[in-house]
Amino acid sequence: AYTAEPVEEFIDISGCDTVVFEDSTYTATTNYTRTYQTINGCDSFSRHVSITVNPTVGDTLLATICSDSVYNFNGEELNLSGTYNQVYTTATGCDSIITLILTVNPLPDVTIDLLNNPAGYCIYDTVRLSAGGAVDYYWTSVADAKQYSGSPVDIMLTRMENHIMVTGIDENGCRNNDEIMISANACCEINMPNAFSPNSDGLNDIFRPVTLGNPVEYQFAIFDRWGQRIFISFNIHDGWDGTLGNKKAEV
Repeated sequence: AYTAEPVEEFIDISGCDTVVFEDSTYTATTNYTRTYQTINGCDSFSRHVSITVNPTVGDTLLATICSDSVYNFNGEELNLSGTYNQVYTTATGCDSIITLILTVNPLPDVTIDLLNNPAGYCIYDTVRLSAGGAVDYYWTSVADAKQYSGSPVDIMLTRMENHIMVTGIDENGCRNNDEIMISANACCEINMPNAFSPNSDGLNDIFRPVTLGNPVEYQFAIFDRWGQRIFISFNIHDGWDGTLGNKKAEV
């Protein structure tokens, strides 16, 4: 009698996410072997089935930028809030989808407020400036490159034209600038009173030169009739109170 050798069949199938084979749907990689027999119970053939299910790769990116910058997403420069998708093909031939959720924050509206604003300033006067619209503030006096931080701040006017800038940073890390120009005069005029009344009534109790300016070098001295110096000051704001040796001087 003649006996046939059993026949083996090998089937390899692959797909993305799902594979349909012989009316069955597979969502995971599966391997199985089935042996089919003849009606007399002898082996007829074996089927080896290998089903490979490759997943579609997906990822989500969250990004935040300020409106004065751009976000580079696979070579595309983005500057508007929204959801963006990029589709790639993996080595297995399946799609790889990257989703970008982009938030674009506006720049803060930074403003400067001049808190003390008399009729005019002299060089070396100090001005108080306040900023609004952000959380943190960093100042620069452009003429002398001095740096300050916070709000309010006191800044000395060292030039006739003083360019002052502030950078404000908000809670999102976005920044914006504002600037102000403040003029100052030399204020060289000095007036000298010819009398004073040191009686502690709060009126004309101190004898000193009167000026709106801020001299860089200053010396004020008072001598008695015998040429003895009884008072000296190197500060424009200090004056003689009419005492000599903790006693009122004789008229």
